Amino acid sequence: MGTQLPPDLHAGPLAPASAAIAVLWLLGLVLLDRAGHGLPWREGGDAPDSRPEPRGHSRGKKEKAATDQGVGSGRAALIFASAALATLVAGVAIEHTGEEFFARQGLSGVLFGATVPATATSLPEISTGLTSTRLGDYQLAVSDIFGGNSFLPVLFLPAALISASRSSRRRTTPTSTSPLSA
Repeated sequence: MGTQLPPDLHAGPLAPASAAIAVLWLLGLVLLDRAGHGLPWREGGDAPDSRPEPRGHSRGKKEKAATDQGVGSGRAALIFASAALATLVAGVAIEHTGEEFFARQGLSGVLFGATVPATATSLPEISTGLTSTRLGDYQLAVSDIFGGNSFLPVLFLPAALISASRSSRRRTTPTSTSPLSA
């Protein structure tokens, strides 16, 4: 919808749609803060009968299971570091092979960027949702879904600022230094 607005309506380097997203996000934060202080229908932060076990039971279950299996902090840190390195290597490999695959199919990199990374970035929410549901912590699953979706629009503002500064630098640099172009 922001593309339908006139191009001279920009607020500095920001397009009106980017500014509107930022303003609406800030307004949402203010409303959430007010709602956190008390709503007339709120019953201690939880919907009635929304969880079969008390708040924080998942953490206790996971810590007990890890202790029973003999997983200490050092081993957990090593597993985490190994998984992070494997994720980095796999991400680079997927980026290179995906770009090559889509190029061979005659498709643009934009299509690759809109599908594969979008799927990959949703995997943590899927994992958290499945794990919390398996543990019976449904509020964690719902909070993770809403929390992730409420944070992602914030990333549009820095992206718009960065792309605007890069495009303005491109417009100010000469495109040709040939003596014939004068």
